[in-house]
Amino acid sequence: MTTPRDPDFERRVRESFVRQRFMATLGATLDVVRAGEVHIGFTHREELTQQHGYLHAGVLASVADSACGYAALSLMDADAAVLSVEFKINMLAPAAGARFLAIGRVVRSGRTITVCSGEVRVERDDAWAQVAMMQATIRVTARYLNESTATASSASICSVTFIAPSSAPMPAPTLPATSSAVTSGPVSRMSAIASPAGIIASAPNRSSDARVCIDSTTPMAKPDASISGAER
Repeated sequence: MTTPRDPDFERRVRESFVRQRFMATLGATLDVVRAGEVHIGFTHREELTQQHGYLHAGVLASVADSACGYAALSLMDADAAVLSVEFKINMLAPAAGARFLAIGRVVRSGRTITVCSGEVRVERDDAWAQVAMMQATIRVTARYLNESTATASSASICSVTFIAPSSAPMPAPTLPATSSAVTSGPVSRMSAIASPAGIIASAPNRSSDARVCIDSTTPMAKPDASISGAER
């Protein structure tokens, strides 16, 4: 599928890219935005190299991941946002050169999951050589209207679920003054993922649980669980 659902997708992608501070740290630029395809350029810098002087694999992976994510976003609804679920990257050659280009392309765009292919190229002798390839899975999530707050639809449910045994009582959650919350059960170590309905946190042991429900109509702080399975 290469037909965008949102005719204004390019503006949305470019505005989101500007908010990606890590891409700015890497000196990456959004060069091409098409329906289902995004190109991100970046250059060799000494502070981004590994011990042999090649561009670090983490840089290649990060920029390719962003290219795939924005390619996926270009085909989504106007009120959608994206989070990476997983990716696999293969290094095909040392990343030696001055100029690099990451290209993300949509392989299949689904209702909740999009599969993308990515590649990283380096410019050598007036030609581009491939140095890495990626396959990425991107999921649809709720769109944050700005960097600090988001308002959920009144028809949605915003919930946080904690699951883990502990002898200590669960600490009271910090909520906006206008929110309502119900909690029960003890809590200890947990993991969290972002979801369209809010944040879901869980631990492997399901012998007891506790839940915090936040009023979905109340603006809430933007969660920092931007990576699925982020340890809390």
